[in-house]
Amino acid sequence: MNGNGNNGDGGMNGNGGNGSNGGNGGMNGYPVTCPYGTTKYMIQPGDTLYSLAMKYNTTIDQILYYNPQITNPNMIYAGEYLCIPVDIECSGFYYTIKPGETLYTIAMSFSMTVDELLMYNPHIDPNYYQAGEVLCIPQDYPCGGMNTTYVVKYDDTLYSILNNCNVSLNSLLSANPGFDPNNIVPGTQLCVIPSPCSPMCDDADVIPDCVDNIEELAQRTGTSPDEILKKNPNYPPCYFIAGHPYCKP
Repeated sequence: MNGNGNNGDGGMNGNGGNGSNGGNGGMNGYPVTCPYGTTKYMIQPGDTLYSLAMKYNTTIDQILYYNPQITNPNMIYAGEYLCIPVDIECSGFYYTIKPGETLYTIAMSFSMTVDELLMYNPHIDPNYYQAGEVLCIPQDYPCGGMNTTYVVKYDDTLYSILNNCNVSLNSLLSANPGFDPNNIVPGTQLCVIPSPCSPMCDDADVIPDCVDNIEELAQRTGTSPDEILKKNPNYPPCYFIAGHPYCKP
């Protein structure tokens, strides 16, 4: 870390003008999630933008582009997060590391070895990686015997994916164990098993009259299609019409 951040005025608690809570270098732990084509990185003591650019084979300008919260490139703080651009060419699908996971558990879940996983993810440091980083899972045919796939688009939401595929959340998660509905990554290939529109829900409300689709139900109940689908993971989007029982978020 360059700058005055370690010597009083610019410390990580930022009591002075240059600190991380007020002034030129502060980032306050931003960002929580990172866009497609980048990986989330926690700044370590001694890191500089130059050293990170060298480590990830990118440039300082590219790092600054994905991290507009940095107002002074010479002042970054250990413990805060950056989105680092990485060149991930993936012939399979993307997987986001979850809290508590290790490279070993991830590799085992996809019937791989750690060495194989690292071979397809050279941007990952096996001695230091974090939840939120993106891996490539090298499966040329991620759906096995299933012949239907869906590639996540840049503007997709959970609702648009389930609606386009006509599947319930549980069906999607069952066929895609690496998919995180709270962190949708464009370019991900999803396996699709269409589900019928006849799920069941215990202790349910009844969808009111004059509701023809899930968007109308969301407006009427003051919520969103995504929240309705998460609360009713066995229900595909086509289910939500008048007269059907459902679990209200």
